[in-house]
Amino acid sequence: MGKVRWGGGITGASLDRTERDGFEPYTGPAVPNGVYCWKIKVLRKGKSSGGYAQLIVGLELTPRQSRPEEKKYKGYFLTDYIVVTEGSQFRVVRFTDAIGVTGADFAERTITAGEPNARGSVEIAKIGRWVHNKKQYVMASIVDDMDQNGSSRKVIGGYWPIPEDSSASAEDEDYEEDEEEERPAKRAAKGKPKGRVEPEPDEDEEDDEEDDDSDDDEEETPPSRKAAKKAVKKAAPKRRTRDEDAEDDDDSDDDEPPF
Repeated sequence: MGKVRWGGGITGASLDRTERDGFEPYTGPAVPNGVYCWKIKVLRKGKSSGGYAQLIVGLELTPRQSRPEEKKYKGYFLTDYIVVTEGSQFRVVRFTDAIGVTGADFAERTITAGEPNARGSVEIAKIGRWVHNKKQYVMASIVDDMDQNGSSRKVIGGYWPIPEDSSASAEDEDYEEDEEEERPAKRAAKGKPKGRVEPEPDEDEEDDEEDDDSDDDEEETPPSRKAAKKAVKKAAPKRRTRDEDAEDDDDSDDDEPPF
């Protein structure tokens, strides 16, 4: 019996250092063609089989709150390989437009981080002012394609920016209503007199004063400013943050976009 010598620079240390993808296999149903929301989990600069520069985009399908039927596709992953050549610029600009960077940002201000992996690709940290934190969303379509062996496969057909958060305006309106409720209470607290004030008697009280002069010696003491503030705090509704609203939504978590 003899030891196997693999050669090719393969050592125990090199294998242990090799980057793992860290993704669990998708076990859900097949995803039909269409436009979905995706989280950008991987963004790297590599080389194509033809030796050209290549943008590698790893996308994880993220169900939208407004599309509960997409929950069964959560975790579906696709990798898009965009060759960066003059003839494929139309594919590059679809992605750069979706993440909101300019052509100059991509061509002149793309910054990498770390060392190349075993396949020679290196992580992209920034494109212009856009920082890749693995939490950004894009819209992208799935279409059918054929691989080099003639087998059918799913690929990314195009990219679009995510829509503006339609729920933000409703939340802002709720906060405005809360503020309107707080303002009268604050004004009431502000108007509280500092000293002792004798309340204005009504007609019944005037009759009582005529019958009993001892009432003149008794004055009602208004609540102190401290008590007034406590009353205001108790009356004014607690203003909720958007994070608290998100926690109450059973359908929202860290893996769901805000729409």
